[in-house]
Amino acid sequence: METKEIFLKCECSGCALSVEADMELPGDYNIGLWHHGIDFTRKFSWRKRLKLAWQLVRKGTLYKDCVVLSSESVVKLCWFIDETEAEYRKIADQKVFDRIMADNELKK
Repeated sequence: METKEIFLKCECSGCALSVEADMELPGDYNIGLWHHGIDFTRKFSWRKRLKLAWQLVRKGTLYKDCVVLSSESVVKLCWFIDETEAEYRKIADQKVFDRIMADNELKK
């Protein structure tokens, strides 16, 4: 499964927003809101992994309910969505073109 992802840190430095686009399901975006001020782009120590796992067991989630983005982060998010939508359109156009060509071949 091909995906594209962007990770944006909150201005409070305690949360983050991750947006993942599934390129096989056009228009589907998975959005995650993270908290604890963790840098999710690096590998965690075993102690930190166990602490996060315990939080998941105890509270059931690592998600928070809000993220404050800077104007720079908002621009990055908009560009990410715009680029992803353009790729979705290319995929859809190619599928339509392939379908038309296949129909033409069947008619011959």
